[in-house]
Amino acid sequence: MKFLKRPAQISGWAKVVAAASVASLSIVAILATSTAASAKASLVTLKLTGPANPPPGVKPDPAGFPGYAIYLGKANKALAPYGFKYGGYIAFENTTQADAAVQSGSADIVAQGQAPAILAKAGGDNLTVIGGVAVPDTTAVVVPANSPITSIKQLAGKTVGAGFGTNFEQGFLWALKNAGVNPSSVHLANIVVNVGNAALQNSTDGIAAFAASTQLSQLWATENDGFKTIWASQNYPADKAAQVSLVNSNYAKAHPGVQEAWWALYQAGLTAYKKNPTAYFKWVGQQDGITAAQAKIAAPVVIQTTPIEPNVVPVLKSGLTFFLQVGQAQKSFNVNSWLIAPAGKIKTPKK
Repeated sequence: MKFLKRPAQISGWAKVVAAASVASLSIVAILATSTAASAKASLVTLKLTGPANPPPGVKPDPAGFPGYAIYLGKANKALAPYGFKYGGYIAFENTTQADAAVQSGSADIVAQGQAPAILAKAGGDNLTVIGGVAVPDTTAVVVPANSPITSIKQLAGKTVGAGFGTNFEQGFLWALKNAGVNPSSVHLANIVVNVGNAALQNSTDGIAAFAASTQLSQLWATENDGFKTIWASQNYPADKAAQVSLVNSNYAKAHPGVQEAWWALYQAGLTAYKKNPTAYFKWVGQQDGITAAQAKIAAPVVIQTTPIEPNVVPVLKSGLTFFLQVGQAQKSFNVNSWLIAPAGKIKTPKK
């Protein structure tokens, strides 16, 4: 409202009206500011966690498209429409620690392979799957170029490196079973993937072979004087892999929009990737201490079209069956009820 200055004196009544109008506008402005501040303050903090072992001096980010969106500063814009704000990333050396953080409530979402997720659920944890997709990140067993070992059967009595509770340990155990080798005849050493190539090169460590992803084995073959792959699960369809994202079941009940928020974060990273794939792989390389070209080999992109792709369900079911057979899973559970919603029937987030 605009008050015009007039030569004549404004009457007393007009002064009262004018003052009242100004006061009303001030109240409206205060209320609007208060409402906006309240809405911002009411956003739920979303803390992420997962296994990460970046090079010295590199700040770890969550993996994949959600992590890329966070790296680019797009997280809060993606999350806010669903009532969330980004609360940071807690990196651990392994998935067991990350799972425990979500179980305890010190973190809210963990992204990992299907093997540690299945084993944790079979062990009685209270996590629920909100995202998942089958991936080509299958297992390869590699040996040094000068190794006389050419088959899985020759690993009996040897020490093999593999991250405990990982997809790659599952793949290696499947390889032993397929070859008719008793797992108790092989000594498994808990070695994270990031240092697997160094452990394999250092003969004094006594590591005869290492289980890693087929993509990483291809990269190592070109960099480490021709590491040899003696077994690859991509040749055995029964061994499959998946990536899943999980939250504490109680958290999901308290904040039912968490799945849509996670999906929006994923889409923000995916959109940025499509605009500049080279920049995305450069970021991946920085996280792993490799070049963008190497990252393209070691971390191939799998694009989801829905939070939980239907193709992930058979992978989870076959993984559970396998772990029960080899005695690693403590008990069975209903895979379908483990998902926050039936696969393939989840609503597309609001635009």
